[in-house]
Amino acid sequence: INYTGVYRIVKYIYAIVAATNSKGKLPFSKTRDMQLPGPVSLNVTLGIMPDYAFTGSGVRADAVSADKPAQHAGLQPGDIIIRLGDYPVQSLESYMQALNRFHKGDKTTVKVKRGTATIDLNAQF
Repeated sequence: INYTGVYRIVKYIYAIVAATNSKGKLPFSKTRDMQLPGPVSLNVTLGIMPDYAFTGSGVRADAVSADKPAQHAGLQPGDIIIRLGDYPVQSLESYMQALNRFHKGDKTTVKVKRGTATIDLNAQF
């Protein structure tokens, strides 16, 4: 254990708490609420873990699950999904709404941004 390093970190945190304590109550910044119509029950899954911290347009894949449609289609972590079939994807909400239009066995094209390229991948649910 690096006792000197631990001491420095604790001292630093204590200084932050002491400095903010004199500022009064800190303002609370609420994150945006997901606005979905009613409970979410999806017919299919693509098999990605969305990057919930992503603030751009689309849904960035933080991880791709093994043996799921996303992996079979060639999606990679970091890909940004911008379209599922005929449905544009601007946010996690629109991604889930688009997924809800598909059923097991359906085939579709998944348009993703990968780096500077935009590519189409074929997926089957």
